[in-house]
Amino acid sequence: MIKLFDQFVTDISSYQISLSIAAIAVSFLMLIIVQRKVKSAWKNYFRYYRLVVTTIICGIFGCFDQILTYEFFDKYIALKYACHAITISILFLNTTFYSGYFLAQVGIDSHDKKWNIAIYAPAILSVIVSFTSPFHKLIYYYDASGQLLLNYDTYWILFLPMAYFIVIWSIICINYYKVFNFGKFRFVVILTVSLAVTVLLFARYKIIGFFTLAFSIGLIFMVYSMQRPDELLDDTGAIRRTFMFRDFKQDFFRRVYFTIVFVRITEYQYLADRYGEIEFNTMLSLVSDYLNKVHSGSSLYMLDAKTFALQVPDNDEVRMRILAESIKMRFAEEFVTSSNSVKIPVSILTMQCPDEINNYESFVSVGNKITNSVFETDKIISATEFLRNDREKDVIMAVKKAMGNNSFRVFYQPIYSTEKKKIVAAEALIRLFDDKLGFISPEEFIPLAEREGLILKIGAFVFSEVCRFIKNNSLEEKGIEYIEVNLSAVQCTHYKLAEEFFEEMKSYGIKPSQINFEITESSLLDNNVTVSTNIENFITNGVELSLDDYGTGYSNISYLSNVEFSIIKVDKSLLWAADKNEKANLTLESVFGLAKGLNMKVVVEGVETEAHIKKMLGLNCDYFQGYYFSKPVKGGEFLDYIEQFTVPEVCKN
Repeated sequence: MIKLFDQFVTDISSYQISLSIAAIAVSFLMLIIVQRKVKSAWKNYFRYYRLVVTTIICGIFGCFDQILTYEFFDKYIALKYACHAITISILFLNTTFYSGYFLAQVGIDSHDKKWNIAIYAPAILSVIVSFTSPFHKLIYYYDASGQLLLNYDTYWILFLPMAYFIVIWSIICINYYKVFNFGKFRFVVILTVSLAVTVLLFARYKIIGFFTLAFSIGLIFMVYSMQRPDELLDDTGAIRRTFMFRDFKQDFFRRVYFTIVFVRITEYQYLADRYGEIEFNTMLSLVSDYLNKVHSGSSLYMLDAKTFALQVPDNDEVRMRILAESIKMRFAEEFVTSSNSVKIPVSILTMQCPDEINNYESFVSVGNKITNSVFETDKIISATEFLRNDREKDVIMAVKKAMGNNSFRVFYQPIYSTEKKKIVAAEALIRLFDDKLGFISPEEFIPLAEREGLILKIGAFVFSEVCRFIKNNSLEEKGIEYIEVNLSAVQCTHYKLAEEFFEEMKSYGIKPSQINFEITESSLLDNNVTVSTNIENFITNGVELSLDDYGTGYSNISYLSNVEFSIIKVDKSLLWAADKNEKANLTLESVFGLAKGLNMKVVVEGVETEAHIKKMLGLNCDYFQGYYFSKPVKGGEFLDYIEQFTVPEVCKN
């Protein structure tokens, strides 16, 4: 044993063991790092894991191959032969797997016969030559004493496959450089050059460990240049949108068959507001965990904050319908966190590729439409249905038609004063009834009107109708102090808004105090100069402002201190959440405390029960608005309502 150890220390070829051990250590380290980071997205790293495993195996056999050259093992000729042949074979296979990895990165299908032949045929031939070498003695052979001998006259044959792969990698760099970003392109170039240098080192020292170590170092560059785990996954464990478009672009290029199952959370904002960012992100992680496991071989992406995109390597219509139904059934049940059990309403859209969508550009277009569309809860639709029933186009057409024939209608929802115990105001709400589509919610057509540049004309129509309604019906004499009119973010950025509206009020003889403009927080986000100017003009000339939908969005306190709002309108979602959620209840109470401290009035929307009224009276709420009093009604019905109004018993205390 001492003689064996001395030989190991003094023999320069024992560097083979040191290099192999280093390669094994690096490979294991990268395996642990990647596995911890990619979690459930391991499928996207299949080729990487395969390289790690083959590098480790190559290192292990490289160690044994060197150990078996010592005199102690001279009698184990068969074992020495097998170990050396396997070591060289794995070396070639590893080079082949690297080539396969590069091909996958540039979008070449793993089933492409031409490329498979190009990268696997030389490796298979090399393996055959390696295992039969003791017979034809082209690479190595064993003498009568069992000593491994290299045939230096023909040993150059071993370099041919390596030189061939260097050519293959160079072709990849030249032909597919547009698919790579600079970091990835640089990595392929570096690895190609590294392989060439390693071949030269091997030619000089005849130590296979150089290759093994080079491959293990390549694993490091691969993770931090080619496919970084930190860039791949978001906080929920789904693959980020950027990589989704990259991967799908490659899949469409390769003409592979797959289905994308889009799972859209239809009440995303409500859930986020109700449960808060941390708890809601926990819920999203549970959803991600479920979808990652729902189909073997699938990949889960995040199209946007509300929408998961599950790519399934199958486009059979029946099987995908069954899969969509099973997902729908799961979401009918609750997702359980450490503190909540919540049903998450979703809508599901299936997209079969390339049957329904056959190119990348069409996919991007449909993906953007999905992001900007409103979906019904608990529905499963196909991409064909989605495109055929492109509601956005129909809604926009309905809006334009209504503008042309003045078929918009303005409804009024009464606002009750707890101090005066009567109806003192109303909110003007636009309504659209289309012959084809029926009733279209403002939540649907207003954002489209803003996007299409139609909102200014619609806003002007509503304001004109309100002014006409106030004048023609002498509302001030009937005890109606003001009408609330909603201003969209786009309207607020119109530089002539205040000027045009004051001219309209003047033409109808309307006093500024008879109008109250509701402005949402989104209108104030950009600190736009025009918005500030319009607001200042309104306030200076006697028009009061309400901060609308408080309790949703950012609910930024700075707006209350920087803008002279006279009223805060608490969104109905906060009131409803306060019935079931103590945190929401505390938030609601804090809003009242803040408003009173700033000497502001509070209108609570969504008041529908006596319990709501009692709760709000306990908080000294100033105004009630909701279905308990009246839904939004036509102008004539509103006049009848205020004439016949009697104070509810619950409000008399």
